[in-house]
Amino acid sequence: MSDAPPGADVRGGAALYAVRRAREGIASLAALALVTAIAAASLSIVGALAARAFDRGVDGMLGLADPRDGMVVVELPLGADPAAEADAMAAALEDALAGMPADIRRTSVATGSAQVGGSEHPLALLADATLADRAELVSGAWPAGAGEVAVAEAAADRLDLATGDLLTIDDSEVRVAGVWRAADPTDLAWSGDPSVASGEVDGAIGPVVVSADSVLADAPRLRARWTVTPRELTAGTAAELIGALDRIGDAASGPAGTSSAGPANVEDGLKGTLARILSAVSGARSALAVPIVALGVIAAVIVGVIVFALGRAREQQVALVIARGATRPRVWAGILGEVAVAASAGALVGAVVAMTVAPPSTALWPAAACAIGATAVGALLAASTVVRASGSRGGRARPVTVALLLVLLGLAVVAGLAVAQAYARGGIVDAGGGIDPLALAAPWLVLLTLCLLATQLAGPAATAAERATRRGRGLATRLGVLQLARRPQSMLAGVLCLALAGGVLALSATLAVGAGGREAAAAAAVGADVRADLDGSRTVDENNPAPVIAELRTAEGIGDAEPAVRTSAGLGDATVRLLAATPDAFADMRADEEVAAALAALPAGEPPVLTGDVTAEVTGFFTQGPNPPERQAEVTVGAWVLDEAGAPAWIEFGTAPADGQPHALTTELGDPVRLLAVDVEGRALEGGSVSVRLELSDAGGAVELAAPGAPVTGTRALRLPAGGERPAEIPAVVTSALAGLADAPAGSILHLDVDGTTRSLAVRVAAVADFVPGIGSAPGVALDLASMTASLVDARDAVLSPMTVLVTADDASTATESVRAWATHPVRVKVAQDAAAAPVTRPALALFTAVALAGAVLGALGFAVVMAATARDRRAEAVPLRSFGFDFHAQRRARIAETATAAGFALAAGALAGWATALVVGPVLLMPLTGMAS
Repeated sequence: MSDAPPGADVRGGAALYAVRRAREGIASLAALALVTAIAAASLSIVGALAARAFDRGVDGMLGLADPRDGMVVVELPLGADPAAEADAMAAALEDALAGMPADIRRTSVATGSAQVGGSEHPLALLADATLADRAELVSGAWPAGAGEVAVAEAAADRLDLATGDLLTIDDSEVRVAGVWRAADPTDLAWSGDPSVASGEVDGAIGPVVVSADSVLADAPRLRARWTVTPRELTAGTAAELIGALDRIGDAASGPAGTSSAGPANVEDGLKGTLARILSAVSGARSALAVPIVALGVIAAVIVGVIVFALGRAREQQVALVIARGATRPRVWAGILGEVAVAASAGALVGAVVAMTVAPPSTALWPAAACAIGATAVGALLAASTVVRASGSRGGRARPVTVALLLVLLGLAVVAGLAVAQAYARGGIVDAGGGIDPLALAAPWLVLLTLCLLATQLAGPAATAAERATRRGRGLATRLGVLQLARRPQSMLAGVLCLALAGGVLALSATLAVGAGGREAAAAAAVGADVRADLDGSRTVDENNPAPVIAELRTAEGIGDAEPAVRTSAGLGDATVRLLAATPDAFADMRADEEVAAALAALPAGEPPVLTGDVTAEVTGFFTQGPNPPERQAEVTVGAWVLDEAGAPAWIEFGTAPADGQPHALTTELGDPVRLLAVDVEGRALEGGSVSVRLELSDAGGAVELAAPGAPVTGTRALRLPAGGERPAEIPAVVTSALAGLADAPAGSILHLDVDGTTRSLAVRVAAVADFVPGIGSAPGVALDLASMTASLVDARDAVLSPMTVLVTADDASTATESVRAWATHPVRVKVAQDAAAAPVTRPALALFTAVALAGAVLGALGFAVVMAATARDRRAEAVPLRSFGFDFHAQRRARIAETATAAGFALAAGALAGWATALVVGPVLLMPLTGMAS
């Protein structure tokens, strides 16, 4: 580079001098612009793709949710003035959802009674002005007036009705104008009503559609129903909608939510779904921050190396300009101007490239950030160039080393605090969807800290490698390692670039494997290919039978269907999960060999099997009490059994007089059942008692029962267990979390207060497993359904109804349709393959890998730039080395050995840093990504 002409006015020639200087450093400035362009384009494109992927992921996760978990249903009982009461609630809901991306659909529902073929049937009546938009006529037409109805196809089949038939509803004769079916029974607009598919809900057959709301004005139990569903939901609007859902709850609990017939009821499954979606999106953003920050650091290091090399080449020129009268600020501003122009040009090119994918608003701000960042790095290094050119040259290495150590120490402290915060909160995202900024930064802070630590270990590692090569005969190799060991500072920037690149790639691979494992675990935690959770009575009695699962087993797409009880239980001050299922259900679960063996080893209850006609021969001897009965004393006989599917059921044999004579009470069984106990209950005893002799027999002969131990009174019934004595404790498999919580190794006895029961259930820990299908890794216990039911029957406790059905299916979609067509209670269906947050997780991990690869390319470029600068600095060593016998080829081999050693160390250290980062923060990072607790 030529200097300014002697005698020239420095200020007047400053612009010309700057132009000439920039022209001579064009290669370095072009490299700086290229790096800035790559960084700006990468960040802009990733931001745009991430926004699109997350919005699609939000929509995908909402679509995979059960319909009842994708909506809010507000139901208001209507009283004296139904129109005014409904309008007031509608106005309150409209205010709560003002400006929100949500639709509100209003319908009216009521119950009625129909006379069909001489029999009376409860009906579910519906008035819906928009029904024709989501249903199709099978035959006939939609009702045109108060004397016509349209019946859902499944309901018509149950009542044996067809178009044109007449039926009487609440003393009014109406004609069936048409028969219809839902275009999609899972459409959110149906409010999760199972009768749309099955034709029955909670014992009422329907929906039977009337022509208008006014037709239902005098119907019993008239209710106005509003269904709120999201519209065009994105990651940005999901959080706002959660706030609106809170306002819906406030509106329903306010004055408008209370009519003359009672308060409104709100079923809000949407809020939990939105919170899970936001958690997954926040986790994905946190994960993406790691490669993005790494890419930014790599780009900053490369810019720094370029500017530093440019400054080193100009030190003499800058010193001469300063000696001729130029001020230091003016010289610094000149260098900074070059860097700013090059960085801005590169950022602009990157933004233009990014605009092919991203909108201008998304492309410009990352480009501006890159230009400002590159200029800031240039400002610092331009200042160091001016200082060196002014004569301050000594003692640079030690201050740089001390500064790096201080930075490393500060980062380590902040990273430690961030990790502690993440674990203290139970993750990056809390249950309400809130994000902690410090916890969010934990992953990239840990990775950056470990990679900076690797740069400080490069010198000692090179020294150790040099000592290891002393005994070798390869002088060129030893020379390369020796040069690296004696001047490690020259390699620090390159090692950091390559370590970050390797670390991000290693972290990407580790998280991908971890996410795959978490997705598989989330699927296994469902407990089956398809799980159906039914609403309804949680206990079984003569008025509330358990679901008849045998009917579902023959439906299309169903491989097997098994009953189960999923509930919670108290254990001291803790609440744990409880799963009671059949041996076949446990055998079908996705469990590893050890857990599968433990579940298979649970002893199933083996009560006697009853087949064919079962007869209870009962003889009752009345004992006179203080108040003689006004009519003949009687005893009623019934039995607790397990049906063919393994679900508990109550069978009533009938009633016999207590007259001292034997009476045969016979019931015919369609399918074999397993007998748990026989109950004998007295009636009209009025202070007396009845001694009972009971003999039970079926097609196979007599059935052994326990002998009556006491007479029957008006307040005490007899329960006669069948099948001999049963163990006092039920063997169970518990999770490690429960074993640790209760300090309960194998062989321990636990007493559980199961929800819905009144007495403690004693279980013996047969095995401990980290993860139990159907429960997960949370504190939980798995036991045999028959054994638990028998224990509850023996204890005269409430018998839990198996309101969960575990379905094995090759085609989950077909199985789900069959489950909905079978269910006569509101049902939530969970599909194993959709259990995790895959619509958000998989795109996030793909983008993570893409950014990691871009960072790797940039890191390799940065390493190459550093090695090129190092090679230029060592050109002066070529002549002395030749005098020691190192010719051109030997020196080249030495440089190759030096480069390979530095690269190998950087990649190994980076990979180790990435693995360690995944180990430290992977659990809290994967929690929101997969929707599973760590």
